[in-house]
Amino acid sequence: MNRKSLYLSILIIIIMLSSACGKSSGSPASLPSNSPSMVPDLTPVPTETPEPEPLSVELTGSDGSHTTLYEYDTDVTITDSAYIAGLIENASILTEIRSIALADGIEFSFENVEELNSCFPLATISYNVVINGKQIPLDATSLDLSSLPPDSIGEAARELKKLPVLQQINLTPTVSVTTEASKIEESKKGSVFNDNLSVDQVLTLVDSRPDLTFDYKFLLYGKTVSTADERLEYTDVKIYDDGVESVIRPIMPAMNRLKYLKLDKCEVTSPVMAKLRDDFPNVKVVWRVYFSSYGQTADGSYAVYNCLTDTEKVWATGCVTDNFASELQYCTDVRYLDLGHNCITDISFTQYMPNLEMAVFSVSWVESLAPLAKCENLVYLECFSSRVTDISPLASCKKLQYLNISNLAEVKDISPLYDLDLKRFYCTMSYIPAKQQEEFQSLHPDCDCEFGWVDPSKSKWRFIDGNYLNTNPSNRNEMYAKLYEVFGYDNPSKNQSK
Repeated sequence: MNRKSLYLSILIIIIMLSSACGKSSGSPASLPSNSPSMVPDLTPVPTETPEPEPLSVELTGSDGSHTTLYEYDTDVTITDSAYIAGLIENASILTEIRSIALADGIEFSFENVEELNSCFPLATISYNVVINGKQIPLDATSLDLSSLPPDSIGEAARELKKLPVLQQINLTPTVSVTTEASKIEESKKGSVFNDNLSVDQVLTLVDSRPDLTFDYKFLLYGKTVSTADERLEYTDVKIYDDGVESVIRPIMPAMNRLKYLKLDKCEVTSPVMAKLRDDFPNVKVVWRVYFSSYGQTADGSYAVYNCLTDTEKVWATGCVTDNFASELQYCTDVRYLDLGHNCITDISFTQYMPNLEMAVFSVSWVESLAPLAKCENLVYLECFSSRVTDISPLASCKKLQYLNISNLAEVKDISPLYDLDLKRFYCTMSYIPAKQQEEFQSLHPDCDCEFGWVDPSKSKWRFIDGNYLNTNPSNRNEMYAKLYEVFGYDNPSKNQSK
């Protein structure tokens, strides 16, 4: 084929193709509606969101082990007491819990159960209490553990904490030493316990539930005693200091209901008893103290002034000296005290009498009133004709209303009394400057004051008409009548010598 023929053939093909394209209606050519667009779609393709991981809580056991709980858990079994705190701490996460089972043998208390109930109000909390192989009802108010063997003490101490309404427990065996004559005789020298439990084992139970009453009967210095007793009293029993330390002291912690202990004339010394009292502040510990030398009385007999340490009044005239008076420091309940007409110089014991209301030290050798500064409840004080030289400590006695400091030759300044609300003030036979007398009366216009040379004991300080010869009881003023009532001055036998 020559070149001319080739060009002709190409021209014919082009014409034919043009004719084929022009067969449309004249509209521009377009892609079918279902054809893919030639422009790329930039809309993000949605991806699937993964489910969030459930919240979890890891609890640590007492041995360092771990267990994991999830927010969707509904039933939980606690096998370690250490898990309880973690469970409570994470209560806001573990909201689906409906059942909490506390495994047997783990340590917890009913207070723990109450806290769990508070944190998981929709949950049922279940547990068992088993003592010596016997299941105990959770609503038990009393238990008989009289046959409890010693090797079950630890288990019982643990399980008792789980009983919410328990009140009392019997620990005394049916066959008790308290019924054996030979044991009773033996116990006169100290204590005898039952064979089933020692006092230390009883104390283990008491310590586990100090709120309970434990009835464990045993023998103590010849009589039957129970750990449930509220009072324990002995009189004229030879207990001695050693008995206090080796017998009485060890059993007191187990007697968790004890309120009053009295050892009267039991050959015990005050320092030992005072230490016992300090160590058991919830028990009223009482003993007898002797605070005078031997002295011949008017009827020819010899008296030793003494009293129990819980007395509220002490009246002892004559025969009281500093060597013995210090024993009164143990009488911390004294409200009324008359030690007039004695050769005591030191009243330091009064600083241990916080309840002291009325005190008489007249006609004595008392030198200092400083200890009275701690007697905040002192209302009435007589210390005339003594050796007092400074009355400034009385400024601390804010409740003082009746004061007689007559015949104190060395006292020349009463200004420390200016701020006291005195109702009757006698300072007779003294050397108080006239200016101070006027100042005092100006500051206390309603106070019955006397600064003259009047006998301090035979005046209106005691008698309404000022006549001491008028012995009619109605002639006693209100405070002297009170002293008569408290001490029984008209009956010398009431003087504190018994």
